[in-house]
Amino acid sequence: MAWAAVVQNQIYATGPNYSFLNELEEGQQKYNDITVAWQTPTYFFIAISEIFASITGLEYAFTQAPASMKSIVMSLFLFTSAIGSALNFALVPV
Repeated sequence: MAWAAVVQNQIYATGPNYSFLNELEEGQQKYNDITVAWQTPTYFFIAISEIFASITGLEYAFTQAPASMKSIVMSLFLFTSAIGSALNFALVPV
């Protein structure tokens, strides 16, 4: 997330609109000078962290749960991921 913060800071620090990204200039929105290539590592880092967290959590839930509760424990683990995704969806503006 530090990389994403650095990239977003660069977006706000460069022209043509600086931090006024929603304001139109001469009737047309001008694009920022930062390329999309700067955002690519952000998605890579998020994917790697999701892989590490999900695989580790699912393996721990599967190996530590009693045999009669494996599906419930794993479903609770996945439910916490769903809650996190729902909060992300609710808090991030579209």
